[in-house]
Amino acid sequence: MSIVFDLERTNQLNLLPDKDLVDLCHPIEPYQVTKNHDFLCKDSKGKNIYSEVKTISYNNPIIRLKTSQWESLCSENRKDNYELVIVIHKGDTLIEIIRVSSVWATLKNILSKLNHQSISQANYQGTVEVILGLQKNQDGNANEILINWQRLFKSIQHSHVNIYPQGIPNVTKGS
Repeated sequence: MSIVFDLERTNQLNLLPDKDLVDLCHPIEPYQVTKNHDFLCKDSKGKNIYSEVKTISYNNPIIRLKTSQWESLCSENRKDNYELVIVIHKGDTLIEIIRVSSVWATLKNILSKLNHQSISQANYQGTVEVILGLQKNQDGNANEILINWQRLFKSIQHSHVNIYPQGIPNVTKGS
């Protein structure tokens, strides 16, 4: 999974075709490390963009956020400049990248339109399709927020959700 790691931890988010991430998008240096985001970028106007990158296998519909990441995502100070980048892979193959800008506003807007979603595969009084949820983290000492990225970000068209099939054009492993 080195291509996924390369995308998650190197200066490659600025290769996204959107024009608003053209200047800077550097990995957080060790002295800048926070629990809230992976990249601190600047848009073309110099505004900070906080990017949280999640890598996930194509057949797993759920991504996990730490509570500190959720708090940053919902923060009034960062609500318009916090983005979520979901890198979907199958083994070493990059399948697609989903970029959600202004995550909190986008999530609220999508949630307000759940009645327009396709019918769930979950039967009445049977399994439940999780849209948002909580689960203990791996250590069992805190919650993590679960987000069904397939249902919330992939199945609905939204101006703040960009999907890049086959990942970023012209980016190869190790570049």
